[in-house]
Amino acid sequence: MDKPQFKCNNLIINIINLKKGATMKKRYYILLFSVILLALMCMPTYAGQLDIHGADQATDHAIAPETAPVIGEDSKLTLPYYVLSDKPALKKQLGVRHEFPKAFSTDLTRGQVQLLNTLGVKTEPVQLYQIKGKPVCGDGVCQGNEPTTCPKDCQAPPPPAISCYPSNQKPWGVIKVNGGYGGSGVKVAILDTGVDTDHPDLAINIIGCVTKVTHFKADAKNCEDANGHGTHVAGTVLANAGSDGLGIYGVAPEASLIAVKVCDRRGFEHVPLSC
Repeated sequence: MDKPQFKCNNLIINIINLKKGATMKKRYYILLFSVILLALMCMPTYAGQLDIHGADQATDHAIAPETAPVIGEDSKLTLPYYVLSDKPALKKQLGVRHEFPKAFSTDLTRGQVQLLNTLGVKTEPVQLYQIKGKPVCGDGVCQGNEPTTCPKDCQAPPPPAISCYPSNQKPWGVIKVNGGYGGSGVKVAILDTGVDTDHPDLAINIIGCVTKVTHFKADAKNCEDANGHGTHVAGTVLANAGSDGLGIYGVAPEASLIAVKVCDRRGFEHVPLSC
């Protein structure tokens, strides 16, 4: 730490003792160059006071082996960076890990990165890659050609558990019309606001789902129900209580559904219908 400070002091003296015969323009350039060189040479004195963008995030997400030493909060964090410069003074001051055409890599602290950027010296973080071993079937990690050789490692996760269930699986109206069973082979078309195609009490009964909405772009892309009314009507007609049998039953739970979206999410309908 003393050596850079000594150099700084000497450089300050040289700046003060500019040749009296130099022109103002020459003095200006000498002064500018000297200030930049002074900052670079004195960098270790105050570099640790500034911040590297993203360094805290890198620290929070870092994974170290169990045998790694404990690093205190006061320790200086250094990360590998490319310095896009071939200046010998920078290389000598910062140290060099690897040299490249007009660039070199080194370990930088937070303050050093910030200071270099302030001085117009560009830096780029070195990308770190993890090399995985040969895929192991049964480890639950899908990689390589395991979708073909080990499908169980590449299966989609099970759908989330349903968070709520009805206290009464057969609504009053369904009971009054003697519903709640049957409907096999029957196809029901419902023209409404579409249907929630992922609804657990309806999904397996849906055999067709289209949109005829053209006046409202948000609802012209697919038949998904952004209003809720179409899904409610479909459930009343043929909800099947879901794969666990704990959901709602409609009038004919074994019937098939063809959902046609003719109303947008606001409930408006501007579709000319003809038979």
